[in-house]
Amino acid sequence: MGSRPAHFLGLYPNCSTAQTTLSCGQSIRFPAKMYTGPLLLATLLATLLPIISAQDAAELCGAKSPSIIHAIDTLCENDSLYVGDNVAVHQVFGDAGEPTQLEIYGDCSPAEYIPRDICKRQFHEICVGGNERGSGVAKYGWHEVKCQTWIIMNDPTPPLPTAGMPGAPPG
Repeated sequence: MGSRPAHFLGLYPNCSTAQTTLSCGQSIRFPAKMYTGPLLLATLLATLLPIISAQDAAELCGAKSPSIIHAIDTLCENDSLYVGDNVAVHQVFGDAGEPTQLEIYGDCSPAEYIPRDICKRQFHEICVGGNERGSGVAKYGWHEVKCQTWIIMNDPTPPLPTAGMPGAPPG
């Protein structure tokens, strides 16, 4: 069988010696066991990584301020969070004696729905990326226009009300 390597002789007995491709009507088959382990591992990692990273963000945020975690849980337990035109500001305060305040507001038109898991994940991200006490601000939205403003205020000075709310500074 000419120039063909010895390990091909048993696999492709019907192929001519001049043929150098592997397409003689046969395909190389690999045992299923060969791919089961890596495929299972890849599937497991793809499933668990978002969960692990979400837990890590929650833990990192909780290390900055347990009060923020309680406020996030309180605000995000609401299953009907919408942000946009003619929708009230969503606001919650943290534990008694703590300066924590969370807000979500925006000018989205039409109003945008915020699922619980996204609510928690985005507040955890703000907290982790915020200052040493977890305070921070971020813009979010379902489309290219980021029409939602998310705020965590967790500093010793009392937070100011959002513009347009009673007691807010002008402007």
